Amino acid sequence: MRYLCRGGGNQLCGPAPRDRKNLAWGTVRTVAQLFLVGYVLNFVFQISNPYLVLLIYGWMVFWAAHAVKGRVREKQVAIFAPTFLSMVASYTAVAVMVTAVIIHSRPLV
Repeated sequence: MRYLCRGGGNQLCGPAPRDRKNLAWGTVRTVAQLFLVGYVLNFVFQISNPYLVLLIYGWMVFWAAHAVKGRVREKQVAIFAPTFLSMVASYTAVAVMVTAVIIHSRPLV
């Protein structure tokens, strides 16, 4: 991030105007995405069908792995499958630990 300082000495500096615009746009996008995720999760938590919940879970992990793949510049290495599998394994382990071990939740089936 570039900083624009006017004058010298021990003055406080702030972000350059272009960076302020990027920060403002990023803030708006983040708030909008969090609201959207909140509505989607509200819908998911109301679903009684475990297969539909697992399908949504897989869909979310798929797109998370896809986002990771998009950030990797090396195209010769197959990264999607190992990333997807490791995300499914770790997310499932965390979900089981939180629901079964920490809060002692039991299925309503």
